[in-house]
Amino acid sequence: RQIDYAYWILDWSDFRVEYVGPDYESVWRISATEMYEDPMSWLDVVHPDDRERVSNAFLSQVRFGHFDETFRLLLPDGSIRVIRNLGFPLPDRDGRSGRVVGLAKDITEPIETRSGLNHIFNSSREMLVVVDAEGHFRDVNSAFASATGYQESELRGKMVVDFLLAEDREQTVETVRQLNAGKPAVDVRNRFVFKDQSVHPFRWNVAPVAETGVLYASVTDLSARSHLEVPDSVRTLFETLTPREVEVMQLIVDGDKNKSIARKLQISQRTVEKHRERVMKKMHADSVPDLVKMALSIQNGQ
Repeated sequence: RQIDYAYWILDWSDFRVEYVGPDYESVWRISATEMYEDPMSWLDVVHPDDRERVSNAFLSQVRFGHFDETFRLLLPDGSIRVIRNLGFPLPDRDGRSGRVVGLAKDITEPIETRSGLNHIFNSSREMLVVVDAEGHFRDVNSAFASATGYQESELRGKMVVDFLLAEDREQTVETVRQLNAGKPAVDVRNRFVFKDQSVHPFRWNVAPVAETGVLYASVTDLSARSHLEVPDSVRTLFETLTPREVEVMQLIVDGDKNKSIARKLQISQRTVEKHRERVMKKMHADSVPDLVKMALSIQNGQ
């Protein structure tokens, strides 16, 4: 059966390459001879911003069958390719894992399409990001980097949650998991820490793309938007809500009952009841109609 990956086999016991597949050079842009001479030579073409992460993951995970990383190659001509690289142990007849198989696939989109998309992506005034299935920034546009104060290289390859307030991280990780499991586009809210250490409430409109296994998001800094139509007191109350409480509030306003909210958020009805109680208390709402009015004023102000 045809294998849609470039592959190689490494004897882990003496760290020696036993075999390099025929497509290796077309993916990595380095010769099979170099791989035979140095089993880690492929790291030389890994993008500098990704190299340490990929090297650490490979050396610590591949023997145990958990290595699955997506990263960039920086080729000699200056072009960048995106690679998905997997590694897993190959047991011998006695069941011992003395060898490792590595698989690599170029998952970069066709260059003609990507060139046009890159121009739109990078020239947009809107903050745009691409996140891989594990939650790493794969790409950010200049608008996002400029707004947050980071260099693009300081963000690419890093976990998104590492830039969030600690109390917002768990819910964000869970949202990424749900998107990878097939949940459609969602509106995510959390608090992002800029390079100057200021904290900004962010709204991420996130959509998964199954064909590429990545998440695309447009990002809005809510603190930078005009809030003239929203009473200061309502705005202040709303910004005390956690990301999960915001999700619950949105569903309450949409008319969902506790059972429906529990099903959509994949939590228990008892947990929904607790969140609902906290939302009503924090927003100083005496009834659902009061909450709806507040939500409408916030929405209009955004």
